[in-house]
Amino acid sequence: MKETLTRAVILYKETGEGWRDLLERISLIVYRYPGKWTDWDEDKCSDFFLQFFPKIPGIVKRFQPRFKFETFLSNSLEWFMKTFNEKQKKYKYYENWVNERSETEVLVKSGLKPELKETETEKRLLESPENCPFKLEESGRLQDPALRRRILYAVLLRVADLDDHRIPVIATLVDVDEEWLYERTRKARNLISGKIERREKLRHRRNEYWYQFDIARKRLETVCDNERRGKWEKKAEICRHRYMSASRNIKSLHITTAHKDIGRLLDTPPGTVSSGLHLLRKKWHSMESWTSEGQSG
Repeated sequence: MKETLTRAVILYKETGEGWRDLLERISLIVYRYPGKWTDWDEDKCSDFFLQFFPKIPGIVKRFQPRFKFETFLSNSLEWFMKTFNEKQKKYKYYENWVNERSETEVLVKSGLKPELKETETEKRLLESPENCPFKLEESGRLQDPALRRRILYAVLLRVADLDDHRIPVIATLVDVDEEWLYERTRKARNLISGKIERREKLRHRRNEYWYQFDIARKRLETVCDNERRGKWEKKAEICRHRYMSASRNIKSLHITTAHKDIGRLLDTPPGTVSSGLHLLRKKWHSMESWTSEGQSG
């Protein structure tokens, strides 16, 4: 009887032998994974596999035998599939022309103001925690245990904007188990899933309006007939207004997890969560050199 995958991983980590067979077994699971949950064609499944494949050695290295490797791998695949799908959607409307010019260039040339990026302190930490201004130990863990807890609150507060690829770094930063953090972020997202889905629909709509606007603007550069020109001018103006309206709606959405829900997820009183986030913001804003550098780019 063939040994379980968990046992095979443990034996490899103990002896350093059997990597080729282990890699083949894991690779087969990775390749078959999308077929269990999607109707993707073979090309898309292959693309998914090729993008995930380089992560396998790191996943094996990080695995701790407190739980099954099959569960650990499945969680990793679930989150990777989510980000993979988001990237596929993101490029759907641009793949034929995105190399010609950037969105910012199109907007500036057309007299539109590019949408400003959010600069909330919590989001900036999630984007680049390794560059945070607080003192770290050699292991990468924050020295201050109270600060570790407060940053964990911030992670769950802004979970809608969290890049799952950063979870291993954040887990080290705040000294928690990586799989545990994956599970908490999944539960937090489920609590605000309706708002996240609404924002994704708005982004999809905004991107479609931008795409249509750019088509109309390009046609205006070449059309000479007055009647046709008037038609494309009207279409460009309609798409411009719709794009700006969708952008404003997205900007007005502030998707955060309720403090009471963060408290439930961490078995912590909501008041402790609120005060911890307040102290974190206060600490952050006091570090003027770092915050001004972060906002200048």
